[in-house]
Amino acid sequence: MRYSLIASTAAAVLSCSQVVLGGNHAHEAYLQRRQAALSTTISSSSTSPTGVSSGASTGHSASSSSSASASSSSSSPAPSISRAPVLQHMSATDPSIPPLDQITMGGPVQSPATLSTTYSAGATPPVKGARPLPTRTVVVSRYPPIDKVPPTDSPEVQEWIAEVQAKNPNIPLISQTKDGSCAGDPELAKQGSESGNCWWTCGGCTRPTDITVCPDKMSWGLTYDDGPSPYTPKLLDYLDAQKLNATFYVVGSRVISRPEMVQYEYMKGHEVSVHTWSHHPLTTLTNEQIIAELGWTRKAIRDVTGVTPLTMRPPYGDIDDRVRAISNAMDLTPVIWTGVGKDEFDTSGKLLAHSRRYLQRYLFLRRLQQNLGEGNHP
Repeated sequence: MRYSLIASTAAAVLSCSQVVLGGNHAHEAYLQRRQAALSTTISSSSTSPTGVSSGASTGHSASSSSSASASSSSSSPAPSISRAPVLQHMSATDPSIPPLDQITMGGPVQSPATLSTTYSAGATPPVKGARPLPTRTVVVSRYPPIDKVPPTDSPEVQEWIAEVQAKNPNIPLISQTKDGSCAGDPELAKQGSESGNCWWTCGGCTRPTDITVCPDKMSWGLTYDDGPSPYTPKLLDYLDAQKLNATFYVVGSRVISRPEMVQYEYMKGHEVSVHTWSHHPLTTLTNEQIIAELGWTRKAIRDVTGVTPLTMRPPYGDIDDRVRAISNAMDLTPVIWTGVGKDEFDTSGKLLAHSRRYLQRYLFLRRLQQNLGEGNHP
């Protein structure tokens, strides 16, 4: 990834909209196949901000560190709005970040950003009841090689396999996909509907056990995938300045590579949740490999923050009933988005222009909310 912007477009993202950021994986060919297979129907994405990891809560809806939300009445007529936007684009506060229309593939690479603060063991986040940071140090050599599907013969993975078997001995017998794309597996794609294997990649199928929407109408939650990246501190500074919280679906390999960034996210009240160890399309893996991908990331997050996450997001949304059953057996509820169309993009940058539309919608909703709250409407 060679963006000159940090691994997000921040204010350009409508909350509850899927944005993938901060990754460092060589999946361009996969993305091209995936983008080609996407529906041309444009619909807004949505996810729930209620997945758990940065608080001490035990259920998804109980997390006191859920993603930032803003609500406004959908029944009131839209007022005339003259106020300045509540949020500024990041380039307004950080000259090193270019405006959206200047972001292109292959742009100049910036120097990595540094965190404004680091935290010591025992530090406690502002979330009521949250656990303090652990005292143990993360030793990279005790984890699998980064950015590779973990081996399945380690004692840890064998323990997790037994955990899944005990929770659900009847994982669906669904074939692995060749490359996680509809074009690569046309026969499996035909079975991807709700009446079949519910393969999200080919048709956007979800199950009631998935988290797919925010709990309240006109509520929005910011979510960011794939990090932390060398530029994540800039995003975190921006969220701090705007007093916003988000959910970060992190890659396990990145967690042990940049633990201080994950700790910063946790200490600022953001959610931290599972986005697999190597960012591999999960439907291409064996059951044991899926367990290893999820288990090592779950462990890494706990080792770094002291808290066990209870949600996961599959890379590229690549989930079917087999992956879903394994995730649920590991107490990791899938969090997925429901939009399948031109508004979806990865950090390949091909559809980055659509983020400007997100920015316009988001700022309008924030202004509308502020005006309604002050009674500035007919």
